[in-house]
Formats: sequence, C-alpha cells, structure tokens
Amino acid sequence: MEQKIYEEKLAAIKEVLSLEEDAKVAVMYVKRIVMGSQLPVKNHSKYTLKDIEKQIIEHLGITPEQIRIKTRKRETVLARQMAHFKSVRFTWHTLSAIGSYFGEKDHATVLHSVRSINNLLDTDYEFCEQHEEFLKN
Repeated sequence: MEQKIYEEKLAAIKEVLSLEEDAKVAVMYVKRIVMGSQLPVKNHSKYTLKDIEKQIIEHLGITPEQIRIKTRKRETVLARQMAHFKSVRFTWHTLSAIGSYFGEKDHATVLHSVRSINNLLDTDYEFCEQHEEFLKN
C-alpha cells in the first residue's frame, strides 16, 4: 500500500515538474503532494475557477453574489466550502488565489473548507448522498 502511495506521489511530482515553468509555483505544488494534501487529478486543469463557480450555482441553486458575500449563513458557507474543495481538487491554483476568487478569503479558510467537506463526506450520510458525485467529478 505504501509503495502505491509513493508511486502516485512520484508520478504527480513528475507531472508538476513537466508542466510548471515557474520554479516557486512548482515547489509549492510538490510540497502539497509530499505533505499528503489532495493529490492532483491527471487533468489538473479540468476546470477553471469560473467553471467551478457556475457548477456550484447550478447544483445548489444560488446566485454568484451568495458565494462571495460575507456571511455565516449555513447554505452560503457550505456553497463556498464546496467551491473551495472542488477548486483545490481540480485546479492548480494556490489556496490564496482560490480564497481571493471566492469572496476575499485567505488560504487558511480554503484549507479549513477542504477539511470540512472531507469530514462531511466521511461522516454525514445525507450530505454524501446529495453531493459526493458532484464533488468528485
């Protein structure tokens, strides 16, 4: 099992190094991979942040303003967390860039969002039934 994880991480690192021209950005991605953060998918640019925003809006039936508004209403926070989760999973944008795009949030907020959604997927059967397929594709 460890060998498989090692091979996946090594393949992801090789992919990053072959695609990324900016050395500082490449180092950041490699750190994410080595530290066990979400491994990038093969097609790391599957979506843009705008694509993910549109998907969230359609999936949850909210407006673009609701994702960016500064509020702690559960449905708004959940929408933003789902957007953060998909953005980390399907793009190479930095945590800071993702946070800035979705309502001027910082990198720590994005990291918290990813952890929260992972926790919901692991523990909340109803949430998992409603959103797992959407979040993983």
